[in-house]
Amino acid sequence: MKESNHIKILISIAVIAGAMGGIGNYLMMDMEVDDRTSIIKPIFLGIIAAAVLPLFLKLVSSNILDFVDEHLRFKNYTYFVSLCLLAALFGDVFLQGIYAKVFNELTEEIATIDKKVESSNEKADYALYNIKLENDKKKDLGSAKEIRDHRDQKISDYAKDFKLNKAEAAILFEIKENKISEPDELYKLGDKAAVDKALSKFKKEDLVKELDLNNTKVIVPQTKFMTNLSTMKNSASN
Repeated sequence: MKESNHIKILISIAVIAGAMGGIGNYLMMDMEVDDRTSIIKPIFLGIIAAAVLPLFLKLVSSNILDFVDEHLRFKNYTYFVSLCLLAALFGDVFLQGIYAKVFNELTEEIATIDKKVESSNEKADYALYNIKLENDKKKDLGSAKEIRDHRDQKISDYAKDFKLNKAEAAILFEIKENKISEPDELYKLGDKAAVDKALSKFKKEDLVKELDLNNTKVIVPQTKFMTNLSTMKNSASN
């Protein structure tokens, strides 16, 4: 027997057994008035219930509708007839039960999908956050590198233009950047003797001057130093 014939037999069973179950439902009704037209409703409900039965069997993971060997197939047909009659006999109750079960499973599936989507969104947000952190780190590293490059370039320029060694040029750079520098801060750039020697050299060449502010000695860039810087910038632009 071909599978197409198998499906046709299942459909025939559902229609015939559904109609018979609907008639049985009609006969079970407690009616005071003989209303012959009312039989149409239970018959249709019975056929619909029988047609929905394969869905129920699928939900309970039954395999009696599968296309199996010949000796098992007719046995399964018998089971299917019985189930169709039973479903049609209580068509409205059966259909409501199927609806509730399908609705509950769909609700659970939707909830599961929502959780998966929420989890995916959280993972995506976390990934984007990490990417942003990495980009921020790269920007910070880029900014720090630019600052270091600027400082190194300025120190090289000062060393060349004012005939200083690298340590002296670094001290002069700090004085220029800070505008007002205390000797204690400058001593962090090297040993005290070397810094004092450099400051003495700067004062002698009128690059910086020493002031007394509120009994505190400070070092500020000298006018000559600032003028020389302006001249250097103009020369570079020309």
